[in-house]
Amino acid sequence: MNRVEENIIWTDVFDGDSTGRNMLESHSHPFFELSFVACGDVTILFDDKKYQADGSCVIFSLPKTNHHILVEAGRYFRYNAYFYNSGLEALPQYELKLHRLFKKGGNVVFLSKNGAKRLLQLFPLLECESDENKPLLLALIISTVFKEAEQEGAYGKQKENYIDDVLRYILKDYDKKIIADDLASQFFVSRTKLMTDFKSKTGKTLVEQITFVRVEQAKALLSSGRSVYDTAISCGFVNAGNFTRVFKRYVGKTPKEYQKEGIF
Repeated sequence: MNRVEENIIWTDVFDGDSTGRNMLESHSHPFFELSFVACGDVTILFDDKKYQADGSCVIFSLPKTNHHILVEAGRYFRYNAYFYNSGLEALPQYELKLHRLFKKGGNVVFLSKNGAKRLLQLFPLLECESDENKPLLLALIISTVFKEAEQEGAYGKQKENYIDDVLRYILKDYDKKIIADDLASQFFVSRTKLMTDFKSKTGKTLVEQITFVRVEQAKALLSSGRSVYDTAISCGFVNAGNFTRVFKRYVGKTPKEYQKEGIF
């Protein structure tokens, strides 16, 4: 699709038989893509995420995010909205919502009947509205989806899978300070629900999993000859003393004892 950046927001729509509509391969764009699937049985594939939807959902793809949409036979009805960074600049008051919805690696929000009905009213307007008014309509669409994402149950099948994303997040950012409230907010659930779902799926508490990952990473660093202090800081512990206490509780030996005994 050849567009110049002066076209801040543009759209396309498809409504019909989905036969032959599958993308042949994963692809990406240099612009933001917001896809509202009003009807259709689809599988959404990102590089490390997979979502399935047999109802209404909104798919968010950042620029250069690989994505692949597989559509089952039957009616497929969807609206797409595209925009460059200049489109975001036109919506400064919605910056936080945009960044919460357009997550790195892709994101999908499943819609309630009321949410889908609201978007079915807004998207046709976005398609035919003047460029001057399109940012306002896009803002209304974003607000609608954001409210859906904050509601309990809004994720549908994604709710069964979001803990996998939490686990990947811990593996990636174990060296940083991980706060349960911030993590819950990032995945649009309450702190209590995050804790309950995490325990139910993994058999561990959130803190136990974070500590487990940090200790396992610490073992590898200690085995490579890294100092206790460097290992502690690199693995997200508060200080060497805290690291030593936690490590001994989990491993049964202090970090120095672990290195000396050569148990790698």
